Amino acid sequence: MNSFFRSRLSKQWQRYFMLGRYVFNDHAILAMLIALGGAAMAYQRLLTTLAVNGWTQSLFAVVLGLTLLVNRQPANFLLPADPIYLLADEQKIRDLVRQGTRYSLFIAGIVEFFLLLLLWPMMMHLYAFSTLVCLAFSGGIVLIKVYLMWQRAVHLMQFGQGRDGAENLVNWSSLVESENNRRATVDSFFNAFIDLHGAGNQIKQRQWLEKIIRPQRGNLLQLTFLRHVVFLNVWATISSVSLLLAILTQHWVRFGLLTVFIYLLAIQLIPIARQHDQIVFQRLYPTTSKERERQYIRTTAPWLWAIALLDIIVMIFTHGALLELIALVVVTIVLSLLYPKYQLNRRRNINALKK
Repeated sequence: MNSFFRSRLSKQWQRYFMLGRYVFNDHAILAMLIALGGAAMAYQRLLTTLAVNGWTQSLFAVVLGLTLLVNRQPANFLLPADPIYLLADEQKIRDLVRQGTRYSLFIAGIVEFFLLLLLWPMMMHLYAFSTLVCLAFSGGIVLIKVYLMWQRAVHLMQFGQGRDGAENLVNWSSLVESENNRRATVDSFFNAFIDLHGAGNQIKQRQWLEKIIRPQRGNLLQLTFLRHVVFLNVWATISSVSLLLAILTQHWVRFGLLTVFIYLLAIQLIPIARQHDQIVFQRLYPTTSKERERQYIRTTAPWLWAIALLDIIVMIFTHGALLELIALVVVTIVLSLLYPKYQLNRRRNINALKK
């Protein structure tokens, strides 16, 4: 089974390296080097200007807690057909899951320690930790991360809790589903840069989000956005990066970068209209093009404004200029109301010419 595990691990990394050649090309590496240099300068400036008080220490403690959410899905390398074709030798499959878990614990520990290593200067600045204390503190957090992932792996493997005689059974369906979700998470990263076949077709119902937003009855466009995995992942990624830029940059450089990221979100959400038109039930509703346009704006505009408001709050707390705030509001109005109308009308004209 060791060779079986090494074979699947090797195939996984071969696939990642193949996709990485398309994502991390010469232009991307050059852009990353420039971005890393700018981030390092902003980080250094933040260390010299950040006040040491209870608020900043509490906020940094939250950031430390958020690092535990990175890479928290254990790998088991099971494929959907494994429980059927390999169940005759269940012990070997158990060994495969255990090896995958040990591999995940090792990778998670390294990633967590690297993230904490980047935060060492902030620990020394806010808490006056020495290097030895930072090392011991990071080791403790790494152990917590490894323990939480191990507990999650055990929970996924257990089946029939509370039932007599079911303690030794393995929940194969849960393990396979967990592995599929882990692969889909990695594929979603590559799909953000290249068109990865099959990575953008996942649908997931988020009942808690639908209870908060309460989509209008019959508005399939809102349901498409809420349940299509790619759209919300794109929003979460772009909003996180823009919020980080709002904290680390200043003045009109910050305004320019935030404008670029809000624009990127606006053009990334345009395909939702194309995805929506592929729903056959949409064509049964007697809606005009103007009504669909209004539905699209009502669906996407709040998400653009959510990013803008988060950035504006950060700019207010960092004493941003009033003209900078007004300019960002104007840009958000244009990108949330006027730009979608232009793109949708342009798309309808192109489709009319094709017909």
